[in-house]
Amino acid sequence: MVLGNLLDNALEAATGDRERRIRLDVEQARGTLLLYVENAFDGKVRYAGGHGKPRLPLTRKPSGDHGHGLRNVQRVTEKYDGHMDITHDGGTFSVTVLLYENRGKA
Repeated sequence: MVLGNLLDNALEAATGDRERRIRLDVEQARGTLLLYVENAFDGKVRYAGGHGKPRLPLTRKPSGDHGHGLRNVQRVTEKYDGHMDITHDGGTFSVTVLLYENRGKA
């Protein structure tokens, strides 16, 4: 679910940009899983959240609806006591997720 949401967002963003670029790195070592997804995008970022919820970048669906991909990734990351980092600079957007094996909350 985490990787699917990250790739779905990256594909959507890169499709709308002149430079269609996506980078995916997946590493597993010593009980951890590291996911890194980077993509080109139009450079415009809008945020949702607040009121007790962390602010996350909005995804833009072709229909004008906003997705819940990053919110779902955040929920899974928190469930497994992991970490999520989102950065954007110019025309590059990246998400790094670190998950730990056997640390999920029941």
